[in-house]
This record gives sequence, structure tokens and C-alpha cells, in this order.
Amino acid sequence: MQIGSLELQVLVNDRPVREYGHQGSTYVAGHKGSRFTLKFRNNTAQRVLAMPSIDGLSAIDGQPATGASKGYIVPAYSSVEIKGWKRNLQETADFVFTDRSATSYAAQTHGAQNCGVIAVKVIAEKFIPPPAPPPAPVGIHHHHDHYHDPYWPWWRPWPSIMYTSSTTAQCSTGNMDGMKGSLDLGSVSNSAGPQYTCNINACNTSPGVMAREVDHSKLMSFAANAAETPDFTLGTGYGQVRQDVVSEAPFERGQELATFEIYYSDETSLTAAGVSLDKTAKVSKPVPQAFGGWCSAPGVSV
Repeated sequence: MQIGSLELQVLVNDRPVREYGHQGSTYVAGHKGSRFTLKFRNNTAQRVLAMPSIDGLSAIDGQPATGASKGYIVPAYSSVEIKGWKRNLQETADFVFTDRSATSYAAQTHGAQNCGVIAVKVIAEKFIPPPAPPPAPVGIHHHHDHYHDPYWPWWRPWPSIMYTSSTTAQCSTGNMDGMKGSLDLGSVSNSAGPQYTCNINACNTSPGVMAREVDHSKLMSFAANAAETPDFTLGTGYGQVRQDVVSEAPFERGQELATFEIYYSDETSLTAAGVSLDKTAKVSKPVPQAFGGWCSAPGVSV
């Protein structure tokens, strides 16, 4: 599923599952016992915060999802694979398709009313303009005639480079595709206020990060309403625990960019809800249309 330059996929056996459209919504078919993960890709030029919700619960802390829930920071032009329910900074429990009313994590904690929905809210990082440069010194000026020579046309002053206090963290890469050892998580400002985040290594090219902020003044649920969910039979269980090391880093939230919603159930329930599961159907591409007039060869009058 793609919204602008943002993309969300459901993976089973490390492969994206087929998506089906029906009445403006997106659906995927699951099978009991199958483990799945979520792959979120950020194709924008800025860091974003991706807050995953499974069956109406935050995948980070297991609480009902709101606009202030935790999430994963994804750098520009990078992706993150969300492997399961976060248990702590070192472990994750698998997402597993299971019985909605009996063994789903939601049914055993806060209720199964939102089972069958995968949601991800995406928030941009708040832009903070850099401080103004210090004023130029007055009364002292050194002349370098060759730089100011009018026949030296390419001369330009070098841009100012600002350095800030930072720390660098290392973490195990876990089970990353084609990557071993450890990853440099980059610079993290030491001047962070009450907002803080956590870095997860489960990504293709660079680590993502999970985050939360303490300002709860604008709580806004983004889990799908139970009335909008068909009578589906699947939910997501609390599966096998795996190592999934994360670390904390700061993130200040800006404007909301998108909210992904993907509905899931078994094929029988999807068919009963009117979702067409015809896997052989192909979408034909339209032939480009001419708009009148043609390109003439150079020197040929029309």
C-alpha cells in the first residue's frame, strides 16, 4: 500500500503478500499460524515517525493506539521492518495470525473489537531552523588581493558548518538481510528535553527508531473503528520471542503525513465480505494518447 512517497507492506516468509482493493479499502489474506512482519519505506527527504498499530493496540507498548503512541523513526530514503510486539529494548514477540476471539493478543488484553486491522500513522519531524550566524567582526579586515581579483570569477565564501555535541551508539544487527556485526546509529543530541525515542536495527539500509513524547494534550485514536471492520475471524497473536535490540534517540513530532490501514482475515471471510480474490486478473495499461500535431524534421517547413 502506497500513499505518496510512503509505503507499507505486509510480509510473510519475507515476501510481500498480495493486496486486494474493495470499496476504497485494502485487504490481505492471512493463514492461522503464519508469522508476518511489516515493512515501512520512507521515500521522502526527511526523517519520519511510523507508529504501528495491530488490532487497535500499539505494537510498541501493547496499549490502545493513540496519536501519542510510540513508533519507529525512519531516516530519509530508508526502510524499517517491524518484526513484532516489542517486549523491551532487547526482545520482540512475533506477529502471528491466530484466532481472533480466543488467542489473539488483543482478546487477551484489551478486547478483540478491533481485530483484523493493521494501521500505521506517519508523522514528520518538526523542522527547527538553525540559529543565526554570529555577526561579522567590525574594524578588522585582511585583504587577499588574489581572492578579490575581479578576474577570479569562481571565488565564493565557504558555507558555515555547525557542529553540535553528539554521542554515537552501537547495537547488534540481529537477523538483518545481508548484514552482520554492528551498525553505527549516528549522532544523537545530548540536549534532548522530555521527548525521547528508541532505535531499532531491523531495517535494510539504516536503523529505524521508535519514539514517544510526553505531551498528551492531543490524543487522537487512529485505530480503525470496530463498526468499520467486517466479521473477520483472524487476529494477531503474541508469538515466539526473538532478539531485537533497540536504543533511545530524540525526535520532535511535526505534522501528520499519512495513516495506513490494511484489513486482514482468512480467504473465506474476505470472500464473504465481498472482497474479490481473483489472483489471475491483470490490469491493462492504457495506450498513450496523441494530442494532435507531430514533430517535424529540422529545416522542414510545415
